[in-house]
Amino acid sequence: AAANLAVLLDRTGSTAEAATFAHRALKSFPSHPDLARISNQGPAEESPTIETGVVPTATAEEITVAPVEPEPAPEVIEQPYIAPELDLDAIVEDAANLIKQNQPEQGLELLRDLLHNEASQHPRAWRVAAASMARLSLIDNSIEAFTYALDLDNTDAASWYNLGALHRRNGHEETAITCFDAALGLRPDYTKASAALAEIHTANGTLTLAIESWRALLSHEPEHNGGPTFAGILIAIAEGEGEVLEMAKEIPTTIPEGPELASEALKFIPDNGSSENVQLRARAMTLSGSYPEAVKAWRSLIETDRDNPGLWTGMRKTFIAAGDQVTAEKCRAKIASLTGESSPTPEVSEPSVTTPSEPELEPVQEPEPVQEPEPQPEIEDTPQLETSTEPEEVATDDPWADNPWGDTDSQSDSSDDTDSSDDAEDQTSEEIVAAEEILDTTPEPEPIIQTEASPEVDLAKAALDVASNTPPPAILGSGKIDSSSISNQDVQWYNKGLSLLTDEKYKEALACFDRALPTFVNDDEMVVRILNARGNAFYYLKKFSDCIDAYHEAMRVNPAGVTGATLYNMGTAYAEVERYSDAIKCFEQGMSDKRVSPLAGDHAKMAKEQIRRCKLLLKEQEKKMRRLSKMRN
Repeated sequence: AAANLAVLLDRTGSTAEAATFAHRALKSFPSHPDLARISNQGPAEESPTIETGVVPTATAEEITVAPVEPEPAPEVIEQPYIAPELDLDAIVEDAANLIKQNQPEQGLELLRDLLHNEASQHPRAWRVAAASMARLSLIDNSIEAFTYALDLDNTDAASWYNLGALHRRNGHEETAITCFDAALGLRPDYTKASAALAEIHTANGTLTLAIESWRALLSHEPEHNGGPTFAGILIAIAEGEGEVLEMAKEIPTTIPEGPELASEALKFIPDNGSSENVQLRARAMTLSGSYPEAVKAWRSLIETDRDNPGLWTGMRKTFIAAGDQVTAEKCRAKIASLTGESSPTPEVSEPSVTTPSEPELEPVQEPEPVQEPEPQPEIEDTPQLETSTEPEEVATDDPWADNPWGDTDSQSDSSDDTDSSDDAEDQTSEEIVAAEEILDTTPEPEPIIQTEASPEVDLAKAALDVASNTPPPAILGSGKIDSSSISNQDVQWYNKGLSLLTDEKYKEALACFDRALPTFVNDDEMVVRILNARGNAFYYLKKFSDCIDAYHEAMRVNPAGVTGATLYNMGTAYAEVERYSDAIKCFEQGMSDKRVSPLAGDHAKMAKEQIRRCKLLLKEQEKKMRRLSKMRN
């Protein structure tokens, strides 16, 4: 600036002042020629007036430098503000990874200071912390943490399941069930929750809820290892076993849906050759009517364990269900030889009572009419009992031989072996067979073959045609046909009805009984038989009210001739419609000595078992009624 001012003053002619500023400028630019020339023109003295005039220039230089310095201050303020807020999710993720690496303590420590500060409203942080506490066996603290996490966000199914699992570990099953139900409500395919519910309900005996849970589980995971457990429940219910009633009092004593339950069970039993699974499959196939497959399954087990009476018992039940009493008798004798017990002779004097192989609450399959003598002389002849089985067959280890159904060839072979047996053994064996055939369901009676005039005529179809074209006859009406009009054909309608009933063609059987009834209007004995048979047909058609009415009509015809079998059958019908008090009365009267042919022996035991079941069901029914009454009040 001094140099410039010296040059300007020199040009204006102010040489003295120009020389003064030139002297100053030479201090910065000593070799500048123009400044040296100007400085030589005058003395090197400073002028105070000029210095005061230069002050604004120096001030201008300071103003240009000062604005650069205040920039660092805002940068220092921003750095501590960003870090904590943005990294919270990352910290929670790090804690979750530590838990996965089996370091729950470090994961919990990472979150400890944040839970009541920055992460106080962070649901996942609380869930991860709760999981860490559970891993460290801090169960109560974990329950509190999961509960708080669900207060923040109750839509997480895994949290509900984990909370339920912790409550279950502490023994709070009701709370656990609520949590598992909530998890399934959010995720219907949550198989862990379904499995937990199924296990709890099964253990507690609430089988209705257990079945629902098992079905929900297996519908999403068919290969779950709980399949055989579920199948076992279905099979036990279908078989009507006593322990099922003890476990689940809400289940009816009679399960007409048995075949459907067994078919469902077969879907979940692995066909892997395991002995337990093979037995389950054999039982299910027996219930579903697949008798040949069931026999093959039992036989495969018996071939590897021939001295196991339980396997022989299962085989015997299959043969009984299939109607093969001959081979079933052989199995029973084999069981007796293995257990050291003599083959029990049934203590039933009334041949009309037909019972299932197990004490299920089913109606007696064919009471009274099948085994009792028919009105025609031919019907009384039953010669096949004499050749049903023999002692040598009973003693063999392979009762079905090469024919699993014990048909004619095997029977003829056994007849040749009986020559070496003594007369006492023959008599005992024949008595056992006769009694067994009386107890078990019997196939079509022989009289039908003897009295059937034309084998080409479809009596069942004809009966249905008659039933559709004419109104059903009044059971106790005064018909115009007297006893002299009863012909062999009339008996044939009745016998054909029995045959159709055995073949499970219940509607056709009912039509035959309706066709036969008017012709026997003056024969009380036959009317009672037909009415009882109609009651059985109605039972299997699940028309239980009509079934009860038919039995009542039979009792009105001949009150003094009511048998224990009829009362037993009526009791089963009452139980089906949940009239347990009436059912108990029927079973008790069926064992009374005042009745004709009262229930005795095994049948009396069955009746007592049914009484016990009905009393339990009656108590449950009364409890429900009391609860409903309280709710209404």
